[in-house]
Amino acid sequence: MATLYILWYGLFHKAKTIAVLANKASQAAEILLRIKNAYTELPMWLQQGLVKWNNGEISMENKTKIFCGASSSSSVRGKSIDLLLVDEFAFIDDNLATNFMQSVFPTQAAKKDAMMILISTPKGMNHFYAIWQKARAGKNSFIPCKIQWYEVEGRDQAWLDKQIRDNGQQFVEQEYCCLCGDEKVTVQDDYGKIRTITLEELYNYEHEFSNL
Repeated sequence: MATLYILWYGLFHKAKTIAVLANKASQAAEILLRIKNAYTELPMWLQQGLVKWNNGEISMENKTKIFCGASSSSSVRGKSIDLLLVDEFAFIDDNLATNFMQSVFPTQAAKKDAMMILISTPKGMNHFYAIWQKARAGKNSFIPCKIQWYEVEGRDQAWLDKQIRDNGQQFVEQEYCCLCGDEKVTVQDDYGKIRTITLEELYNYEHEFSNL
């Protein structure tokens, strides 16, 4: 969906700068390749003339540019970004993510219509989790959207069972079931009592005692 949206935005908006970033530069290049493949499938009358077409950038005659890179602060620092996509945002180290966001927000703050898309599978309760929870509560400008495994065409219960056999239950729950803070787990506390609590309650409990 992000691929198609970026392509549409680039074709029908003049003089825009679009950045496609990921935890690894090769991963960002793969997303750019998907955009290029989608472009080549369009009829000629929908395509823009091309000024640059390489592994790292697409520049079109409408003066819109799409480039890719690793999700580091240097990738966007000093650039004026109209649309930013960051893939697997949860897998960026917490400190790097903080520096990255501090570099990104100034590039978009001056533009009223600037947009940012953060995509990721969960990875614990880190910076991505905090943004997600605030979005769900309406406390930031992000719009939360979760896509579950069964919403992808061709994936049924037999497919899920195979993934569990091959990769394990924990891998499947994180990568495909998108477990988040309101999901409940059964734990045994320090006194031997078994309780059912949310992941967020478990996180807050562990975080409280780790700071003592």
